[in-house]
Amino acid sequence: MSTRSTTSPRPRRASRRSRSWTRTTRACESTRRPCWAAWPFRQVSLGCGSPVTTRALQLSCRSPAPASTGGGEALTSCHSPDPNVPNVVVTGLTLVCSSAPGPLELDLTGDLESFKKQSFVLKEGVEYRIKISFRVNREIVSGMKYIQHTYRKGVKIDKTDYMVGSYGPRAEEYEFLTPVEEAPKGMLARGSYSIKSRFTDDDKTDHLSWEWNLTIKKDWKD
Repeated sequence: MSTRSTTSPRPRRASRRSRSWTRTTRACESTRRPCWAAWPFRQVSLGCGSPVTTRALQLSCRSPAPASTGGGEALTSCHSPDPNVPNVVVTGLTLVCSSAPGPLELDLTGDLESFKKQSFVLKEGVEYRIKISFRVNREIVSGMKYIQHTYRKGVKIDKTDYMVGSYGPRAEEYEFLTPVEEAPKGMLARGSYSIKSRFTDDDKTDHLSWEWNLTIKKDWKD
């Protein structure tokens, strides 16, 4: 009796397109990241816990979201204040130091010239941070920076640039904190310092410039 071959048919080869799609899908699964070639929308902070894209911000300002989605609260940031008000308003500078006996604050909405006649007292060797408070009123601002030049007896001894970032408009103030720094210490470090501060951005817009003084002492009330 003759026997019939029971060999299984050869599986069809996947097309080049399907193999390419499979590789792309596996790459996405392994990296846990979207596999698009380019993402043209810059991320900015709205102070809501996570960055959003400029495209998403534009859409949210144009079409209100239902209240049930929680979008109503986020849309309060897309306010349109007086067009005569600057887009970026720097409102205050604070030296954040846990061991300071009292607040070390500058109200930057008042008379900036008066700061030249005043001086912060900072105890030598303490750790502190600089906090800048500001508002963005109408348009997204990219690449904001806080620049600080420090002088002693008329000679510039230090220049520091802090990258603040990109922010969108909202009603509430933003706060930017610099990294922790240590005040200079020692007999030669004690004395008065003059500081020139500037808040700018990628377009080199000077949002605010001001001068203030800092005195390093052996103790807070020395």
